[in-house]
Amino acid sequence: MRRQRTHVLCDASSALLLFKAGIIEALFNAVRLVFPRTVYAELTNHLRPGAEQFIAWYARQYFLVVDVSEEEKFQIPLHGGERELILLYLEGRGKFLILDDKKAATYCRRHAIPYLNALLVPWLLLMKKLIPLSYVKEPQYCSV
Repeated sequence: MRRQRTHVLCDASSALLLFKAGIIEALFNAVRLVFPRTVYAELTNHLRPGAEQFIAWYARQYFLVVDVSEEEKFQIPLHGGERELILLYLEGRGKFLILDDKKAATYCRRHAIPYLNALLVPWLLLMKKLIPLSYVKEPQYCSV
């Protein structure tokens, strides 16, 4: 029986950073990433690096794309994807957030919402032995 993976909410800039670092697929294997629909729209904008790859991954169900259902219930002084990430967390759609927006991180700290910066993801994947040490010791470059 396949184990249930933890649902983790992620913003667009963090997903792109992990994509460019070449480790987002390792993250897909560790957790079930959940993107708000607005974040998915940002990731698949034809001008963005990796847009076609995110479309292909979505078609293969590597991650979930969800809509916010209780948008009017909470007053959150943020915009776009970060606001929707927090709304989805408050709806119980993810265990924690991966983000890199300073305002969103401040909001999370003030409201006891668990989050981590995308820059910590490689270290966590290394600790779980999901990426080799060489990914951390040697810089990975992306041609995108």
